[in-house]
Amino acid sequence: MDSNTYSYDVTQYESFPYKQTHPNHLYTLGSLFGLKPKPYATARILELGCASGGNLIPMACGAPENECVGIDLSIKQIEEGRQVVQSLGLKNIDLRHQSILDFHASEGQFDYIICHGIYSWVDEPIRNKIMQICRENLAEQGIVFMSYNTLPGWNMVKSIRDMMKYHVQSFNTPQEKATQARSILKFILAGIKDQKTPYSNFLESEINLLSKQSDNYLLHDHLEDVNHALYFYEFVEHAKQNRLNYLSDTEISHMFPANLPAGISQEISKITDIVRLGQYMDFVRNQRFRQTLLCHESIVLNRNLQTDQIMDFHLKFEGVVEGDENALSVDEAPLSFKNNLITLTVKNHFSKIAMWLLSQQKKPIFYGDFISLLLRETKIQDRNKIQHMLNQELNLMRLALGGIITLSCEPLHYALKPPTTLRSTPLVQHQLLRSSLVTNQRHEVVRLNTVEKVLLKLCNGTHSPQHIGRAFAEKLIAEKVPLLKEDGSIVQEKEEIYRRSEYISKEILNLFAGNALLLDA
Repeated sequence: MDSNTYSYDVTQYESFPYKQTHPNHLYTLGSLFGLKPKPYATARILELGCASGGNLIPMACGAPENECVGIDLSIKQIEEGRQVVQSLGLKNIDLRHQSILDFHASEGQFDYIICHGIYSWVDEPIRNKIMQICRENLAEQGIVFMSYNTLPGWNMVKSIRDMMKYHVQSFNTPQEKATQARSILKFILAGIKDQKTPYSNFLESEINLLSKQSDNYLLHDHLEDVNHALYFYEFVEHAKQNRLNYLSDTEISHMFPANLPAGISQEISKITDIVRLGQYMDFVRNQRFRQTLLCHESIVLNRNLQTDQIMDFHLKFEGVVEGDENALSVDEAPLSFKNNLITLTVKNHFSKIAMWLLSQQKKPIFYGDFISLLLRETKIQDRNKIQHMLNQELNLMRLALGGIITLSCEPLHYALKPPTTLRSTPLVQHQLLRSSLVTNQRHEVVRLNTVEKVLLKLCNGTHSPQHIGRAFAEKLIAEKVPLLKEDGSIVQEKEEIYRRSEYISKEILNLFAGNALLLDA
């Protein structure tokens, strides 16, 4: 038996959705840079190393007219995924126990090829085969997603990996290796607790981070025999050898040099070659991990983004607001909108109103609808004037490049508040039967506590917000799930459980809506 097959069967890799891999996101980025990718609803999607389908199955659920194919070496994980597929009655997904080396051009063309967490953890022949599959099986306007460990950042992390591997080499079982890896980390952490050197600070930060990860993560991401980190330019060279071209990062803010400190960004911005530019930015940021999109080298990409392109997208504010809301009504009073990369401070009345309204949207709003909102909320009644102020003066595209605004091409379908009929997806209802982790409509993982699980199970299309409280209380009592008082003690009296369930259910339903777990009515 192949050693990787054995390791992934004995200790299964946790299988989750990864928002950045979703075809809707890849479609958005491709469209921004001039590609004409196929819409997710009818696309053909391939995932290499799909595990038990935690990422791919939600993609199949969300678009029954698409076609999803996933392959993985672990027969146990494939069987587990097939059981989910069968339980949900999905007809548009095929999970296969298959080696990447056995996948051939005859499998046909795919609009999206996803390879997350594989490239750096396999040896050279398989890395070459991955690139070959991308060359031979990618549709003409298709997009590849690939993640990998990068230098120079991985150089320092490698010392921790080497330390753990050296310590666990005499232990045989995965559980022993994970336990001993944690043991050496605790030992090192105790030994450096009084040191304040740059190296000890780095070790402390990394060890604390690893202590929060699962055994599966330690075993597969740090203790596998292969962990191939490389420079960004080396990865792109490998892609070019297979007639593939660098399209973008999964976050466009990582590509924009103006987001770096001013003294550095001015010099780096003079570099015109996008790969050299990305490599120098990696040096500056000590980059350790990348998520890269590729396309065919024959595609002519648009690298000269225009401010008016923002009009094609849905917009979502992804920062924090600093300042008093009263500043909206006070001329020249500043209001700041910021993330970890840039800060936008505005005094202009229109710009403050526009950014404030955008920050209050609970899900992406289409550009045209945003203008309609501003027509209602401001005294400006000229649509063209508002468009000019958004595009040229406020420059929403620059804010997108700074990461304060994220872009999407497709609307998201979930309720912003508890609807008349409470429904979650069939996938969520299936996940609730065996896990506290569910997949929301934004392709994210949401972790639930026991009480929340009980209520979400009832969101199956048979209850309304007004009447679910009693059913919630009955379920809590029947399943002996405790409700806690404010002091941490357990509610004992049934009457008190019924009373508390009424208002607790309303609070949790609003939480579900905020986490994109409830479908539109």
